[in-house]
Amino acid sequence: PHLLDRFDSQSQQGQQLVAVLPGSRDHEVHRNWPLMLESIRRLHPRHPDARYLVASYRDRQCLWCRDQLTSSDAGLPIDFYVDRTSEVIEAATCAMMVSGSVSLELMARRTPAAVVYRIGRLMHAIAKLVVRLDSITLPNLMSDRKVFPEMVSVGSPEPAIEFMTKSIDSMLGDQFYFRSLLAQLDELRAEH
Repeated sequence: PHLLDRFDSQSQQGQQLVAVLPGSRDHEVHRNWPLMLESIRRLHPRHPDARYLVASYRDRQCLWCRDQLTSSDAGLPIDFYVDRTSEVIEAATCAMMVSGSVSLELMARRTPAAVVYRIGRLMHAIAKLVVRLDSITLPNLMSDRKVFPEMVSVGSPEPAIEFMTKSIDSMLGDQFYFRSLLAQLDELRAEH
């Protein structure tokens, strides 16, 4: 895994690329990147030719994510970028992401994504009392169906890791499912 200061789309052609968007705020990155990293560890044996492009908002977030890698992660095909989110999304086959406004860019660029948002038990309890929404992702709120599979993670991280792994595995390995997600994104884009 290495840090690249610029994105070279030519060197990435022909590969399945997964954009990894761990969030724009430090607390989001700290809560969500460990789940995403574990998902990458599980996906790599199933999709050995896929590359994972981690797009960070700030240098310190990128360095923190990179520092979470262990010596056993040395063979993982992960590249880290700062301030290259748009380029990464444009090149990606699909994405794993934290819920936020970047979901609108994913929608606009036709990049299917699996969405997770890790939250503490107290904040989750308060949010359930205050907010009554069926979705946490903006494109899903704009549609009558879940265009982006999503999950709010509370408590044990294992269900969220498994959700992310299965979702990305399906996007990379099941062309029928992948094309159906693209068709749903196209319909939503046409409506808005």
